[in-house]
Amino acid sequence: MVVFAGPTGSGKTSTIYKLASELSEDQIIMTIEDPIEISSESFLQLQINEAAGLNYAELIKVGLRHRPDAFIIGEIRDSKTANAAIQAALSGHLVLTTIHAQSPSGVIKRLKNLGIDNEYIDQALTGVAYQRLVTTKNDDQQALLVSHPASELNQGEYDWSRWQLYLKGGVDDG
Repeated sequence: MVVFAGPTGSGKTSTIYKLASELSEDQIIMTIEDPIEISSESFLQLQINEAAGLNYAELIKVGLRHRPDAFIIGEIRDSKTANAAIQAALSGHLVLTTIHAQSPSGVIKRLKNLGIDNEYIDQALTGVAYQRLVTTKNDDQQALLVSHPASELNQGEYDWSRWQLYLKGGVDDG
């Protein structure tokens, strides 16, 4: 599972879709969102419908029956969604998702606050990224992506030499 955090509108979903589009064409990618942010004919897309009892956790369970290779989960908002996403990752699926956190290490804290055990975080979480938009000297908006190996974050290790910074084009570039 790779979790992205960052402010609203910082391009997290665009980055996730770009990553997923780089997977092999014969892989089944299922998105679960509220609402669907980017329409794509390449992905099997499901939208949350709380009135019908179709929340993130339920749609992840339904999605597992379709045997996708990867999930894009719009957002981990609660403990049920966090647990379902972790279970999907532990069953061998690539899970790309977002969560509200103020930093890469905040992702780990947030998962723990949602009731996820350290052991499951260690087993399921393969990457953490924090993304935000920054303005360059010529007033272009660029996405700054900070990533770190998840296992070190969970152990409270912050070896700054291991942090990786990426600067990419604006959010429309994907």
